[in-house]
Amino acid sequence: MISSEVAQSPMQVLIDPPPIVSVITILANQNTFDVLLGHLRLQSLASWEWLIVLDADADADLLAYIRLISNSEARIHVLHASYATHGQARNVACAQARGRFLAYVEADIEPASTWLEKCLWAIADNQSIEFSNAYSMHADSHQPYTYGFGTTDALLDDDVILPAVLIRADTHRRLGQFDPNLSCGSELWDYWLRLAAIHAYGYTIPEILSCHKRVVQRSALVDNDIFVRDRTHIQVTYSYLAGRSLQARLPDPLPFEEVREELLVSNILPRSARRHVLLVIPWMVIGGADRVNIDLLQYLRPLGYSFTIVTTLPYSNPWIAKFQEYTSDIFCLNQFLHIWDYPRFITYLIHSRQIDTVLLSNSYLGYQLLPYLRSHSPDAVFMDYVHAEDERWRNGGYPRCGIAYQEMLDLNVTSNAYIKAWMVARGADASRIAVCHTNIDTQLWFPRPEERGPVRQMLDLPETTTLITFVGRLAPEKRPYMLAQIVRGLLDSGRDRFMLLVIGDGPERIKLDQTIDSLNVSSHIRVLGGLQEDALRQIMAASDMFCLPSLKEGISVAIYEAMAMGVVPIGALVGGQAELVTPECGVLIAHGDAELSTYIESIGRLIDDAAVCEHMGMTARQRVVEHFRIDLIGERMNALIDQAHALSQSDPRLVLPKRLGREIATQAIELLRLEGALDSLWSERERLRQMSSPSPPSMPVIISSPPLFRRLLNRVKRVIEPWRGR
Repeated sequence: MISSEVAQSPMQVLIDPPPIVSVITILANQNTFDVLLGHLRLQSLASWEWLIVLDADADADLLAYIRLISNSEARIHVLHASYATHGQARNVACAQARGRFLAYVEADIEPASTWLEKCLWAIADNQSIEFSNAYSMHADSHQPYTYGFGTTDALLDDDVILPAVLIRADTHRRLGQFDPNLSCGSELWDYWLRLAAIHAYGYTIPEILSCHKRVVQRSALVDNDIFVRDRTHIQVTYSYLAGRSLQARLPDPLPFEEVREELLVSNILPRSARRHVLLVIPWMVIGGADRVNIDLLQYLRPLGYSFTIVTTLPYSNPWIAKFQEYTSDIFCLNQFLHIWDYPRFITYLIHSRQIDTVLLSNSYLGYQLLPYLRSHSPDAVFMDYVHAEDERWRNGGYPRCGIAYQEMLDLNVTSNAYIKAWMVARGADASRIAVCHTNIDTQLWFPRPEERGPVRQMLDLPETTTLITFVGRLAPEKRPYMLAQIVRGLLDSGRDRFMLLVIGDGPERIKLDQTIDSLNVSSHIRVLGGLQEDALRQIMAASDMFCLPSLKEGISVAIYEAMAMGVVPIGALVGGQAELVTPECGVLIAHGDAELSTYIESIGRLIDDAAVCEHMGMTARQRVVEHFRIDLIGERMNALIDQAHALSQSDPRLVLPKRLGREIATQAIELLRLEGALDSLWSERERLRQMSSPSPPSMPVIISSPPLFRRLLNRVKRVIEPWRGR
């Protein structure tokens, strides 16, 4: 029975708009209250109320303490009720909740700042999803907890705790109350199984968005007589649900599905930074472009900047932790949004965070959405930052996008003068393009002579052996197979006191291994795979030369790193490399028929003359220290952002009507849908090719498996059907 204190609660007479989310927690002690309150206050979705039901074991001091805090925090409401079970306690809170969504949050949970916001967007306009959660991690062991709304088999076997879940209030009302006879978490166990019984489905965001401290299975309470009784009851009652799924998925996009414009919520957050930048990138992966993005965050933040980050392509994002060192406001869109909601959500972020600057970095979709974003956020300043052209990808890569969308950008920024000249030669306005070199942290990357001996000993290399290093993704544009050819040429020239180490991984790994075997050079080249940054610096400390025979580069970040550590760069004369590497400190080699022999000759000459190699390495270090220090990137980019804001006032860019911007966004998302479908078809084709038996050369391989061919044909029809007759 609810005490008279609840009946007199100010909740009963509030006239302000109700919150979007009602957070419900059963609480027993002050420490968990303080920790959870701290995390709720940090939530990027500000429209919440917290309904606290005190555990039967809680003392009067806790009630007095929470009341004291609630005097200055109107969103907190303590419900001091008399109840016999946790099921009854949750029913008390749900009856008082005013939000359109209910968040069941365990007392020992530490939710990430974006947890509520992401869960809300995952279900709000997706009627097939009625509740959502996300991966969690144990606070002490740091073990990830990736249980989601899969089959009910796991729930039937044991109650796997779902530490924090957001559910529609309407879904809760449709389900009915928690079982008032259950407690100790069994009421939640029963709750999820009843949802499965009424065919309600949830979605688990595949991202760690909370920490928890308790065990994740209540079987640890097997000595608890009440738990054992409840477990038997639940497993017998819901045995018919075996194999049924609670897991929904984000809906498949439909052809030309409507791009919605109305904002889901307003959620205007206070802004204390001088500037708030939205960084739009494809992913967060090991590589030069994302290393530069991290440098921007690091060196702009002390200048009064805050950041929100959006990724636009599905990927595992192995470098997300590095970005999280500078901002927690990170949104990997594919993990919680339908693709047709991408434009609306980005617009929502611009308004919610009061973002004044949008910076695109290697996001093709970001460019395509510019007309929509500008038409819906006309006060924001839009810029891009490009590093290298690629004639083989979309006829020029991101610099070509910068040219095509220049009238939508307040300022183009390139990482080298070469790319600026490339863009101007293709029609871009030079007055709206500025250069910001990426540079290098010379206090992090510096010669370490004391490590040279131990590292070489670890590698079993004598001091007299020249060590050559390659660092980069093993991708076609890096041409890693040429490394084996260079080694073969050096051996054929009579030089054998050298070793080449390949650090990195990627799609060309198999081809490189095959080339090494076919040229019989495994004695002088080792492929180490990817290394952590500390290990990479150790290898560099023991290296003499750095070899990077790329097809294309802007200015390689890896060459910056090598030069900062006093290692001589031997690379391709492409992009803006010559702006960094001069003949006094390295060798750049033009593409052409004599390219391979020039690599062999240049490296061989330095193998033969260690003194010259050492002097060039010292000169390389001196050059980056004097002209390419990393601290300069923050000052330079800050000045360019200020310049872009000034230009937006003195010479504003085109703003399209909202309806036209929306149509362009619709076309962009439709192309993204088709690309995804075609990628899937390509994967299916490759799988079928591997499964099919050999066929005569005149017959397509796929015909040898008619049922599989029909399946593939049906998928092709579904993709192209919306385009028939156009």
